Amino acid sequence: DGSLQVQGRIEFLDRDGFSTRGVGTLKIILAGSSSGGSHAESSWESDLNDLETNGQYYDEVTRTYLYSLSLDEVGDVPLEPSLHVRLVLPDGRILSDKSDIHVSRSRSGSDDLDD
Repeated sequence: DGSLQVQGRIEFLDRDGFSTRGVGTLKIILAGSSSGGSHAESSWESDLNDLETNGQYYDEVTRTYLYSLSLDEVGDVPLEPSLHVRLVLPDGRILSDKSDIHVSRSRSGSDDLDD
């Protein structure tokens, strides 16, 4: 539909390294510097404690959670973005990870997300 989106998959592993579902509050943040040098940030949050919500985002084939973070305009895409993922478990423990995203910028000013 022409809207800008960052999509990705999150896989949770148990202590033996097997894919598993997650429970808790999941927060995903796209952050980095804007073209003006200030900090830019967009976020998405989901309550995976809710069984209906958990099932809505979980893909049984890939055993991952698929998320989509919508951005309002090209200016919302940071120059050197990174994704921060944080899951707060029901007992208060926190699981987190971060991944950098490569953005190639064409001469026409549009952005292509490569990763």
